Amino acid sequence: MSKIKKTDLVKAPEQAKDREEPEIYPITGQPVRRPRVSFVLASIHVLLAIGGSVGAAFGIIFGLSHIPGYERFGMSVAWQRVLLSLLLLIIYTLIVRKRILIFLIRIYQRYAPFGIRCTCTYVPNCSEYMVLSIKKHGLIRGVKKGIKRLLRCQDPCHGFDYP
Repeated sequence: MSKIKKTDLVKAPEQAKDREEPEIYPITGQPVRRPRVSFVLASIHVLLAIGGSVGAAFGIIFGLSHIPGYERFGMSVAWQRVLLSLLLLIIYTLIVRKRILIFLIRIYQRYAPFGIRCTCTYVPNCSEYMVLSIKKHGLIRGVKKGIKRLLRCQDPCHGFDYP
């Protein structure tokens, strides 16, 4: 009998990870893609959006308050800053809404159970098709194409279908 070394015990879990077989779509035979999702990067974007809109609101109100004849519309400066910050935050959100939707789709791709994701009959799968169509055709037209694809996903015919 050979003695078990301490280093063999450390390597055993790593070797077990290598033996795990990838998830495969049963109909198409393609591997299931589980992209990494960076919540740190997403939170940095949110903080920059909020900080930028608040900072811009302070700058705009400070600049307007020094113009002769500027009226405050009967509101305090604090409420003006809050309303202007919200307006700028909404504008920023409308500008980057494509990235936000793609980020939400990536979260679905990463964490959705295999039983839900394995029903797609096309290559690329429906979630990846949605991302590709949003990147290629823009937000509105890409979402429309992605929804049409989702509605015909369970058809008996399958194959390659790119946006």
